[in-house]
Amino acid sequence: MLRLDPAWLRRGGQLWTHCTRGFSSSVPPQPVPPLEQTLSRYLRALEPHLPPSEWQQARAELQEFSRQGGAGEGLQRSLERRAQRMHNWVSEWWQQSNYLESRLPLAVHSNPAVALPQQDYSDWRGQLL
Repeated sequence: MLRLDPAWLRRGGQLWTHCTRGFSSSVPPQPVPPLEQTLSRYLRALEPHLPPSEWQQARAELQEFSRQGGAGEGLQRSLERRAQRMHNWVSEWWQQSNYLESRLPLAVHSNPAVALPQQDYSDWRGQLL
């Protein structure tokens, strides 16, 4: 059974702060991608997962979303203003959604470099021992 040193756990917050904020001045700011690029990549990601009729519906909805004066334009401006005020406009949201709100095991569900099949952790048989 895996045992963690309580002293190491107490220092975890210090380690996290050092790793994420200690080098932030040397990392360039995260750019906000153009709305058109974001929407085209999203649509391309949907294509293998949707039947053609649903994909066409999603495409029509995205065209409405991205029209001049539409919701997409306003949200894009909000992101761009946020990016001007913050060094990394996405990190606070990333920490909140992936580390603080998610009830899934962190190591396998919040690491963007690792993609593993979904596991069932509802009883002892699903635990990694």
